[in-house]
Amino acid sequence: EIENEIIIEKFTKLGADINKENSKGFTPIIEKLIEFGADINNENNEGITPLMYACKIENEIIIKKFTKLGADINKENSKGFTPLIFACKNGNIKAVKCLIDNDADINKSNRNGDNPLVTACENNEKDIVMYLLDKGANFIDKDFKALERSRSLKFEEIEKILIDYGADPRKPKKDGETLLTDACKKYDLKRVKKLINNGYYIDAKNIYENTPLIISCRYEDSKIFEYLIKKKVSINCKGENKISPLITACYFINENIVSKLIEKGGNINEKDKYGKSPLIIACYSNNFNIVSKLIEKGSKIDEKDINGNTPLIIASYFNNKKIKELLIKKGANKRIENNKGESYKSIKKKLDPKKNQKKKSSIFI
Repeated sequence: EIENEIIIEKFTKLGADINKENSKGFTPIIEKLIEFGADINNENNEGITPLMYACKIENEIIIKKFTKLGADINKENSKGFTPLIFACKNGNIKAVKCLIDNDADINKSNRNGDNPLVTACENNEKDIVMYLLDKGANFIDKDFKALERSRSLKFEEIEKILIDYGADPRKPKKDGETLLTDACKKYDLKRVKKLINNGYYIDAKNIYENTPLIISCRYEDSKIFEYLIKKKVSINCKGENKISPLITACYFINENIVSKLIEKGGNINEKDKYGKSPLIIACYSNNFNIVSKLIEKGSKIDEKDINGNTPLIIASYFNNKKIKELLIKKGANKRIENNKGESYKSIKKKLDPKKNQKKKSSIFI
């Protein structure tokens, strides 16, 4: 490096025009440095190599020369920028083509996780975006970042190009989550708002068939739920095992969310894959307030699940006196049997220690 500096210094002292280019776009200094064996992959303090700099100043002739001389085409600077990312950032499609023709890594990302496609999208470089996609650039990364970036910047033509190539934000990512379900799972309200404001499909399901609303019903912190419910969201959507938002809220004992869903038209008699209604789930969860609310709003009190269990039979299993009394008061049938032949009365007898003790004693009389 010191020898290179001495050579440059001598040229400049002799009056060399350091900006003068020859017919190939090379300056005399570059020609002489290469001739004297300068390290073509030498870096400055920021990790910038001659090839990166050539991409920054958009000189494709120098780029071609450097690649032929063995410049490291996938070298990263201190921020993880490769020559290809620099070329995309500067909108130099000739440089992009040259680098890719010489096997530049088309999907290599910088420290921020931005690959060449994302970089081209955020700089509204339509021709480069299309070229990268034609060459196999990955547009379905873990965050659909290219599409998200183009939408947030309102680059509609870029967005259309990506969607035409199949970048559908409603489809799950590699980890099974959509952008919205992922944001909901991470309690990231700010991102949820941003995605919806950018036009993301509010009822997009993850690989498990759960929507953002269903996921938000699991958590006590209802800020995301409150935001979603104000939008045109499907209140009675079905998720994994045909669960609804209301069934989910009953299972996770979120009383406030249960009330809001009922107010918004949540189906109180909807059943999941196993025939369990919100009322049956509330009895499993042993929550008197939710049971009371559902009955008040007209839940079918003797509805059975696939095992023949009614809300009263479930409440009897858990021996919840308040729930049992409420169900009976509201007219629950004490004689109904489940698939095992068990009823409210038989379970009560089985769980009553006094009656069991009397029965035991009579055997020995």
